[in-house]
Amino acid sequence: MSATAEWECGRAGSGAPIVLLHSGCCTWREWRAVISGLARERRVIAPTLPGSYGGPPLVVRQRSLLQAHADYVERLLDASGLTAPVAIVGSSHGAVTALELAARGRASQVIALAPPWTSTPVLFGYGALVFGGTLPLRIARGLEGLAWSRTPASARARVGGLMLQFSPTPLAISDDDLLATIRSVRDFPFLRLGPGAFRKPVLPDLDQIRCPVVIVYGTAERTVPRSMTERWMQALPHAELIELAGLRHVPHLTDPDRIAALLLEQTQTLSTI
Repeated sequence: MSATAEWECGRAGSGAPIVLLHSGCCTWREWRAVISGLARERRVIAPTLPGSYGGPPLVVRQRSLLQAHADYVERLLDASGLTAPVAIVGSSHGAVTALELAARGRASQVIALAPPWTSTPVLFGYGALVFGGTLPLRIARGLEGLAWSRTPASARARVGGLMLQFSPTPLAISDDDLLATIRSVRDFPFLRLGPGAFRKPVLPDLDQIRCPVVIVYGTAERTVPRSMTERWMQALPHAELIELAGLRHVPHLTDPDRIAALLLEQTQTLSTI
């Protein structure tokens, strides 16, 4: 089915376009609170990537997971009339996808929130450890039942924080969106594809990236090791590094206002150069 089909996608606002690409185990809904902060000044498009909960089917064939996701975003951009480069923001796996789109010339700017360095040979084991343990998957399935409705909202938000950020800090996300996000953990394509997700290339062609790149890293990050961020900075010497004190992985789930302000500031800076 084409990228114009009505799969789950957040759209709002008007003005200069900005595309938001979600983390690997989440959906577009992780951005909902950020979209509210951006839509006053930007035209926001936040698709659910293929294979993720509420998204289109994932067909990789001879493509890598990275290529398949970037292909879909390209088709969506074309269908939305956005043929010129646009600002693209990505979180975790979505950040690597944003960099792949930059290498294809589709990004005017990339803001990458904690991208994992995806060429390491131990990445599959790392991903399985982070996302694929049997306990998180059992919790995700169990929360779909009565236990979810019977659990206080504050406890649900803390469970979400533990699953998605290894933190007891409650997530700033609505109940419905949190349930959809937790359900999406079991549908993470990285896990279902297994080694097939690593059909090369697993990294963008970094030499082809010409646009400004900002790497954002939370000082309390527990999911993407600091060494991975250092690898990105070595590979992209023109990139800027912004460190956010006290924030963990997927920082917009705990402090969406701070991330929305950062994105507005960074995209405004580019537009005034």
